[in-house]
Amino acid sequence: MLPPPALTGHGGQPQLLLTGEVLAVSGTSITIGGNGPSVTAAVTRATKVTGTVRGIGGIKVGDEVSARITGSGHKLAVCAIQDSSE
Repeated sequence: MLPPPALTGHGGQPQLLLTGEVLAVSGTSITIGGNGPSVTAAVTRATKVTGTVRGIGGIKVGDEVSARITGSGHKLAVCAIQDSSE
């Protein structure tokens, strides 16, 4: 069972820490399903991608990822994402 997402404050902006399975991914957004509803967030030039891939193009549907997401409402953006799939 996956841990629930965590909501923290950082510089006055909400921050979501989420671990889950990639349900959809493109060059501009990613949808991650965890313990609870799925979350879709924008992927930008500022998004840091780490782990077993070198960029968002290396992340595939079904991969297990951890992501730090900021924003609120319908304006969510991925700050950092780590792909732990091999």
